[in-house]
Amino acid sequence: MSSMDAPPPPPEDDGRKARSRGGLLTLLAVAAALLFKGKGILLFLLTKAKYLLSLKYLGVLLKSGGSMLLMIWVYAQMWPAEFAVGAVLLLLVHELGHAVILLHLGVKFSAPLFIPFLGALIGMKEMPRDVGKEALMAYGGPFLGTLGAQLCFNLYYWTGKTVFLGLAQFGYLINLFNLAPYSPLDGGRIVGAISPKIWIVALPLMFIAGLYLSSFILLLVAAVGVPRAIKVWRATPEEQDYFKVSTRTRLTAAGAYLGLAGFIAYMMFHAGKIFASVSG
Repeated sequence: MSSMDAPPPPPEDDGRKARSRGGLLTLLAVAAALLFKGKGILLFLLTKAKYLLSLKYLGVLLKSGGSMLLMIWVYAQMWPAEFAVGAVLLLLVHELGHAVILLHLGVKFSAPLFIPFLGALIGMKEMPRDVGKEALMAYGGPFLGTLGAQLCFNLYYWTGKTVFLGLAQFGYLINLFNLAPYSPLDGGRIVGAISPKIWIVALPLMFIAGLYLSSFILLLVAAVGVPRAIKVWRATPEEQDYFKVSTRTRLTAAGAYLGLAGFIAYMMFHAGKIFASVSG
C-alpha cells in the first residue's frame, strides 16, 4: 500500500465482471446468513438498526469517540489519513454488527472500545441465554464488516481510487481473522454452537501459528481464550446445558460460518490479484 493515488480505471469489461462476481457472492453470503436461526442477520440489521440512531444508544456510540480518534491519529502516522479513517470506520461497522444483534437479544453491552494495533471490541455485560444466541451475536460482526469491505471493493470500481481497494483488503483481512475458530474471536464463538471441542484442535494451532509467525496478537488471543476453554472442558452438567442446541442450529451455524469464511477468502484473494496488477 505504498500509494493511495487513483490509478487509471480498470477496463470496463473487467469492472463489470468483477462487480457481477462480487455481487453474486454477496447474495450467496446473505442467503447463508438468512438460514441462521431461521430469521437471518440481514433481517435483524434492517429492523434493529434504527435503535442505534436513538438517543438512548447514541450516547453509547459517542463514548467511543475518544478511542476512535486516538486510533485514527496513531494509524495516520503510518498510513495516509484517508486510509486511517476508513480502516477505523470498517472496525466500527464490524462492532455495530455485534451491537445490532445484542440489541435484538436484549443483552446489555458497553460502548465499542478501540485499541491501536489490537482492533476494537464491545463488552457484553451478561451472557446470552445459550451458545446458539452467542454464535448469532458473534456472526453479526464479520457479516456486517464484510458488507462494509464489499462496499469498499465496489467503490474502487466506481471511483478508480486504490484507497478503496486497500480498504477492501483490510476489511476482508480483519473479518477473516476474526473467524478463526477459537474463542474469544468471533469464529470461536460461532463454532462453539457446532461443538466447543473444536477449540481443542484450534488452541494448539493458534499457539503454533503465533510462534511460527512471531505474532504477539495470535499468542495473546490464544492465551486469553485458555481460561474459557478449560472451563468448558471441566463444565458441570448445569454449565453444559449452555452448549445444548438443536441439530438445526448446529447445521445452520456450520453452513453460515463456512459460507462467510469462503466468501471472504475468495474476495481477499481476488482483491489481492487486482491490487498487484494496478500497483505493479
